[in-house]
Amino acid sequence: VLRKFFAPVPLALQTYIVKRSFEFRQQAFTVNKSDSCGLCQETPPVLFQLRMDHSCHHIVCESCFWNDILTNLDDRSSDVAPCPVCYKTDMETRDMKPTECEQQSPSALFLLTRQKFFNLPRDSKELRKRKQRPKKRPPWVSTWSEAASLSLGNSQDVRKDKFFAFIERGSIHFVQACLEAGINLEASNEYGQTALYVAAWRGYEKLVRLLLQYGSNPNQTANDGTTPLYAAKISKMDAIVNLLEKLSGTDLTCRTRFTTCCEDSHQDLSVYATTLIGPNEDYAGAGSYTLDNILTNEEEKQLLELWAGLPTEVAAKKKAGLCSVRSYYCDIDRFISNIILRALELSAENLRLDSGSSVLSFMRFLSYDQPTTMLAPHVDLSRVEFDTGKRSTHSFLLYLTDCQSGGETSLLKDLRESGEDNVIVRVKPKAGRLLLFPHQAPHEGQAVVDIPKLLIRGEAILAQCVDSS
Repeated sequence: VLRKFFAPVPLALQTYIVKRSFEFRQQAFTVNKSDSCGLCQETPPVLFQLRMDHSCHHIVCESCFWNDILTNLDDRSSDVAPCPVCYKTDMETRDMKPTECEQQSPSALFLLTRQKFFNLPRDSKELRKRKQRPKKRPPWVSTWSEAASLSLGNSQDVRKDKFFAFIERGSIHFVQACLEAGINLEASNEYGQTALYVAAWRGYEKLVRLLLQYGSNPNQTANDGTTPLYAAKISKMDAIVNLLEKLSGTDLTCRTRFTTCCEDSHQDLSVYATTLIGPNEDYAGAGSYTLDNILTNEEEKQLLELWAGLPTEVAAKKKAGLCSVRSYYCDIDRFISNIILRALELSAENLRLDSGSSVLSFMRFLSYDQPTTMLAPHVDLSRVEFDTGKRSTHSFLLYLTDCQSGGETSLLKDLRESGEDNVIVRVKPKAGRLLLFPHQAPHEGQAVVDIPKLLIRGEAILAQCVDSS
């Protein structure tokens, strides 16, 4: 239990808690008097007693001490190991965050944390130029504030990446530390989502309140024009919806939402499934498939309109030789996901798929608008699905345009080999065609001839039937 508990707790804080438990036990040995626990009223042997060295000198048993730590650690803003009976501590409280927040307005806090952030070096190169000596890390610290401050990063790029990782995990102590040390609350991830957007979507009410306290903008939209309020509504987070509605009024989502796939719209679809590499074949790409005709005309039209309204990756304009222009999109209302799941359901028997397949929300539109652009041989990485904690198994490519010549995706036998003999199968881009292959499958994109080549790239979890034989 303690191993699982300590996993997300910083090492310096773990060390302090263990250190204090030994000090309390040593105090009990020194007194050498068997007393009842101030919480459970049991009288354990002196060996299992902890005597507080605060002014209270309460006695608690080992079990009650650790139960108190397990229960209350996340909620403690000062010393994390006080007396479990009266919560007294002899240590001076150094965590003044609530007072600072109460004394300044959200707009003032917003500007203050923003200024601190832009005072940081932009990247590691500039950090080295400043020749700042790293601060000596203490062996232990007594508060979350001190512990979190050791892991924030000393440059703008690292601080931003860590901040969004803390937001995604709901790590409120680390988010608080970033706000205190300096962060740009207008910054967004590649999908255009601010920290407030992610917190509202994931249902982290405490984080939402904290970010609003620091002046986060509730009306800043993501790449697809959706707002934090819309994200909270999609996730059915009523408390957050009520909170944001008081600040935002009506939802300012500026993109027309998709037409929901109703049953009548796809009854005439004839999804045609092809097994490219069988699930039991001796290749890394075993379990690769194409599904054709998975889009209705209306769905295809809406996806093209969606792509036209998305911003393109800023780095794409500066990065020479980029194989495609990327537009990042989060399928928050599950429009694309439901289209793919519908196609998998219609093909489940042919592909020997079990129930339980899912599609991850983060996707990229890839546009190849220059002839001869290609994608070198590589394998893909998996992602973790937020709701289940499961890792994705397959990459998917949903083609939105036809390419009669060039632009094929080739599944390969070996990443280290080359030549035509290394190609297992080539898949031609065709509007409404879905290609699915395992992440570990070596593959490459052939040189584009017909332009534009447009597709949606993402990750899925395929629940494949287990062959009992």
